[in-house]
Order: sequence, then C-alpha cells, then structure tokens
Amino acid sequence: TFVIAVDDTIKPPTPVVEQTTKLADHARIRLAQLTDAYLDSPGYAGRKFVARIVAPSDASASKRYPVRVFLHGFGGAPYTGGSSDSFRVYPHDPQNTYWWGYSDQLPGGDVAEGSVPNYTQRRVLHLIEYVLRTYPGADPGQVYVIGGSMGGAGAAALGLLYARHFCYAHATLAQMVPRNHRPSRLAQLSILWGTPEANVVDATGMGNWDKGDITRVLRDDIEARNQFIFTKHGKDDTTIHFGAVTIASPLTKRSFFDVVQQEHTGHHAVWDEG
Repeated sequence: TFVIAVDDTIKPPTPVVEQTTKLADHARIRLAQLTDAYLDSPGYAGRKFVARIVAPSDASASKRYPVRVFLHGFGGAPYTGGSSDSFRVYPHDPQNTYWWGYSDQLPGGDVAEGSVPNYTQRRVLHLIEYVLRTYPGADPGQVYVIGGSMGGAGAAALGLLYARHFCYAHATLAQMVPRNHRPSRLAQLSILWGTPEANVVDATGMGNWDKGDITRVLRDDIEARNQFIFTKHGKDDTTIHFGAVTIASPLTKRSFFDVVQQEHTGHHAVWDEG
C-alpha cells in the first residue's frame, strides 16, 4: 500500500446550475459552463457554453447508474430529454469543431501560428468530472460516449484517446481519418485547425491532424486498443461516405477497418445500403 499526493493545478470554473426541472423519476438540469484559458483560447476565455444533464431521482452511492455522454451532430445543440435509466451529459459544440478544439490564436489570429489545443474535448471531460463529483450515484466505471456524424467522430476520438475514462464508444457515421474528409469539411476545419498540410501542433506537440487520426490512435495507444467501439455507416451515404472507414489514412496507410482487425481491438462494425 502506498500514497500518491496529487497537486492539481488545472482548476477550470465549476459549472453553474441555471435551471432544474424535476419530473417524476429524474431531474433535468441546465448548466452554464464558463471558460478559462484551459477550456478556451485566451481570446475567447470567459464566455459561456450551455450544457444539460439528466439525473435519476433515486441514484445514490449504493444505487449507481451509467453515465451516457451524447455528442450532437453538425449544427446541433444539447438535447433536453432523458429518463430515469441513466445519467445523461449533453455538451455543446456551437463552433462545429468536430468535438476537438481550435487554434489558440482565435478569434482573429493566424491559425498557422501557435497550437491547436483540444479545448472542446476538455470541456466535455470537465462536464463528466462535474457529474461524477456532484452525484455519488453516477458510476465512474460505466461512463460511455455516443454520437452520430460530427458527434460520431467526436465519440471515436474522445472514447479512444481518453479510453481510461470510458467503458465503451458508440460512433455512427463517423469519419475516422480527418484528412479524408470531403473538401468542404476540410475547408471548414482548416479555419479552426489550420490546413492539413500545415499540420499545426496540438497542446502536446503532435501535429493536430495526426493526433485525431483514429488509425494512428489505435496503432500507437494500447489503452485505445483495449477500448470497445461500435460503428455504423451507410455504403451509399453521400455526406459521410463509406470511405470514412474503408479508405486508408495517408499517415498510417491503413483504413479504420484494417486497423481494428489487425490490432485486435474489440469492435462491432455495421454497414448497410443507406
């Protein structure tokens, strides 16, 4: 037996409850998530994001429930619904960062300079930490992340890069290799991340477009390989094309389907003619 002392120097502002609606068997809570220079770029720090959570009424330290983290799609907003079967966490990505982050030079600066920290992922993790700390009935061993389209890409990246925090990742219609996005999406993300060619570094010093490449994540990270991931794609989808999981990454020269099989990652992959 030994003791580890942790001096936590990263202390973002605690979310503030703005509204609570109590129903028969659960409560729906609207939160104001205030940002600092860890949750937001210095030029944006101090703004407010709206998030929502759902808490079962009978949850307690002796009766724990799963925590379902849902990431909305492009142009979406935090859901309001829920029930008594689980805690729900509904964050918001109004800048459509693909649940990743953006240049620390924004707003107004040159995205080719500085770095591209994962501000959006940090805000999601901060919300999860708030729920686990505030509600003894929220089970830290049953936290899972789910999303579709932009939310699916976010669920894959969050659930694999931070696999120790999640028991499961559910990613539908997810582009697994950022560089393989269609041209219009590459152009939109380049405003936030810098171009794929520039590959501006993230907060850890790795090229941002490389960091979020799920084939690289599974190749390099044993914790990611030990995660279980569900995926579903439509072979005739013209928006999130089937190549999202079948076209090789320019970095690893392997597709997502190749990597999960070759690296023996637990997965359930579904596709149809949608």
